[in-house]
Amino acid sequence: MVEKGVSARNITLVGFSRGSFIAGVASDKLSDLEINTVILAGCGRLVSSKHTDIKVFGHVLSVYERSDGPQSCATLAKRSTQTRSFNEIMIDTGLEHGAFYKPMNEWVTPVKAWIKAHMGR
Repeated sequence: MVEKGVSARNITLVGFSRGSFIAGVASDKLSDLEINTVILAGCGRLVSSKHTDIKVFGHVLSVYERSDGPQSCATLAKRSTQTRSFNEIMIDTGLEHGAFYKPMNEWVTPVKAWIKAHMGR
């Protein structure tokens, strides 16, 4: 996208579950402070002892469900010392991982607002 002229500031990587791990790895490999990253229920793998070398860059948002296994990205935030910002939202639907299986206002609304606030910054 950048090679086609899209400003990195207007790119947001978004992933859910395993896709969050992929988005996190992509953020790490790109190491671009301009690209934003949204992690949905995905910090289980990103903070596991197998992947302590992965860091994220740019503005980062983590959203997790209180009743789900993958919880806070605090460990990832702590080791990702070059982020521009790192925000986290906990939702509480009681649906565990299934809270992200379909678009629900509990997570879609804050994610859209966050992306809009961080585009072009």
